[in-house]
Amino acid sequence: MRLSPIHSIIFTLTLFSSFTLAGDQNDTFPYQFKTEIEIPHTPVKNQDSTGTCWSFSAISFLESELLRLKKGEYDLSEMFIVRHVYPLKARNYIRLHGYTRFDQGGLSHDVMDAVQAYGLVPESIYSGMREGENRHDHREFIKAMQGLLDGVLRKPDKLSTAWPAALEGVLNAYLGTPPQQFTIDGKNYSHHHAPRYGRVGAEHLIHLQRAERQI
Repeated sequence: MRLSPIHSIIFTLTLFSSFTLAGDQNDTFPYQFKTEIEIPHTPVKNQDSTGTCWSFSAISFLESELLRLKKGEYDLSEMFIVRHVYPLKARNYIRLHGYTRFDQGGLSHDVMDAVQAYGLVPESIYSGMREGENRHDHREFIKAMQGLLDGVLRKPDKLSTAWPAALEGVLNAYLGTPPQQFTIDGKNYSHHHAPRYGRVGAEHLIHLQRAERQI
């Protein structure tokens, strides 16, 4: 007997469910993983509904590097870096008259450049979330920035000088105003003067990148 497409789907789902239930009855797995070497690391952070994996991954690396250097465990702010990188991306977008991408993507060197220019702050000082929020969601935020920049580029004559301040307003509204200085454990820090928080020596790191092109 030849099954119709809908009957084939039902039969496949039933068969899959049978195998799943049979597997659930088996409490033992065929292979048990064993930890041989565990590199010191900080807990996994959640980027939620954002395209800021480049900041989360690079900051995680810096936290691990601080552990390796015996400087203690840090919970660094990923959004502090994002907050300082977006104005640079926006400036480049305007300078090239929109003939480049303005989106949430980035690379690790964006993080290292921002660390050298602005330093690091703890997550407890700058979370990048507004009061009452407990997760990151940049969907509306990105559209607001994109709309602002595209509106600036649609002006027929010379560019307005007000757009950088307007962009800062959007950034501060969604991410919060970044601190110029802060106090942790009774010690004052500033990204303008030493000592810097979480001094990791990002300027000494070498960036390696692999690119493949398929023809």
